Amino acid sequence: LLLVNPIGEVMEKLQDSDSLAAIGSDCLYLTVDEAILSIALKVQLQP
Repeated sequence: LLLVNPIGEVMEKLQDSDSLAAIGSDCLYLTVDEAILSIALKVQLQP
């Protein structure tokens, strides 16, 4: 599960429900470019 460019209201609800801890902040990206670069790097680092 990835969240890209969540609006403030979504972030507030995630924090209030503790779902952000369950999902993990490593799956939260503020921009699509940031998400693509991060995932591409993770794929390249896999053997």
